[in-house]
Amino acid sequence: MIHDPSQELFERAISSVRQVLRKLGIGDSVSLIDFTRSTRGRGDLSIILFRLAKKKNLNPEELAQTISKNIILDELFDSLSAEGGYLNFVVNVRKYGKLVYDTVKTLGRRYGFNPVNKPRKIIVEHTSANPIHPLHIGHLRNALLGDSLAKLLRRRGHRVSTHFYIDDVGLQVAYAAYGYSKVKDLLSNKPDHFIGLVYSITNILVNINELKKEIKNAEREKGDISEYHSKLSKLIWRAKELREKNPTLFDRLANEISKDKEPLEKIREINRAYERGELWAIKLVRDMAKRCLEGFKLTLSRLNIAFDSWDWESELTVWNGAVNNILEKLEATGLVDKKDGAYIFRADILANDKKLRDYLKIPPGYEVQSMTLTRSDGTTLYTTRDIAYSLWKFNQADKVINVIAVQQTLAQIQLRLALYALGAKDEAKNLIHYSYEMVRLPGRKMSGRMGVYVAADEILDEAVRRAGKEVEKRS
Repeated sequence: MIHDPSQELFERAISSVRQVLRKLGIGDSVSLIDFTRSTRGRGDLSIILFRLAKKKNLNPEELAQTISKNIILDELFDSLSAEGGYLNFVVNVRKYGKLVYDTVKTLGRRYGFNPVNKPRKIIVEHTSANPIHPLHIGHLRNALLGDSLAKLLRRRGHRVSTHFYIDDVGLQVAYAAYGYSKVKDLLSNKPDHFIGLVYSITNILVNINELKKEIKNAEREKGDISEYHSKLSKLIWRAKELREKNPTLFDRLANEISKDKEPLEKIREINRAYERGELWAIKLVRDMAKRCLEGFKLTLSRLNIAFDSWDWESELTVWNGAVNNILEKLEATGLVDKKDGAYIFRADILANDKKLRDYLKIPPGYEVQSMTLTRSDGTTLYTTRDIAYSLWKFNQADKVINVIAVQQTLAQIQLRLALYALGAKDEAKNLIHYSYEMVRLPGRKMSGRMGVYVAADEILDEAVRRAGKEVEKRS
């Protein structure tokens, strides 16, 4: 059964050429010929004879002329011309059109399904936004790339599972949960947009508070405070902009946060307590995160994107002791240093091995730095937890593809080196970083902390609005 009419063209062209090569006594070398799409004006597809001619010590132009004079063309082709070491085929559009039509008619909904010989179990992890603000234009790019990649792999016959990694551990989540705890009764609009604004306002207010303390300390020590004041003025200006979006929410947060003597310490305690699995922290963080995920799912449903698995970072890497187990095993490798209470994985030492770099396809000349595993207070970092998560994924798949921006290249290389150090050599090789460039806003850098981003919902709403206008023009 024909699955791919385009591929059928190439195979029939090669089959016709093979018959001539057999007459010339070199039919065993057909694997040395290459094919490509022809450039405009030179047919529809071309067979390249240079490798074959070189192997057999023949003139490529003369070989092409000989083949063109002796070939019996398949019915899918109208004509053939020889030029240099190229054979340029012109397709019979009517015959090829019928082949395409018959293939579609026979396969129906299975048209486009071109199975590989050995299907693999593949996990595609994509989007995986922190549950602290709405999906923005960058996540939109990630989601579309990841979902398209998964669909293409499925059409090749692979058993593909799409995963969303819910990063519910870390200071960013603690900031959002802290602010949310003070104003959750005000939640009225789409929850992810509300939480995103709460997160940004909380960050600004807490950082203004911390910066004022630093200024006082600098004044006591008679140090230069100009840089501090410059940062403070930028934060105050941004706070003014955020207040304009929702004065009631901003004023409530400002009032409630001012009641806490050390708001940053409260945030850190939420982070520590959540990693320890304390019930009060779990209730707070999970309530906030689940509300945000509700908003994510509404946005993704507009794009017909769904996930096979929603993976909670806390459950898969922290509370089950997986991260502690990883840390113990990495320490045993002799590649972990301790500095000021923090644990550091010497990925840079491991990356000095040229054979290993080749094995893991680390680009030559790419500088690999050491990787911090834990902070001085004992809390873990994202990439550390990602080691445990990656091993969990490989318990379910042969290959794992992480769709993450190119800025995460170093972290993804460090992750593969850590897996290799742990003895998971095949896993390190089969962990693929499918990278893409970050979306940049003209004149401004996107920042969830500062509330500077274009929400995916805004993009979709604008797309619908513009499409509606075009429909009105044409109807």
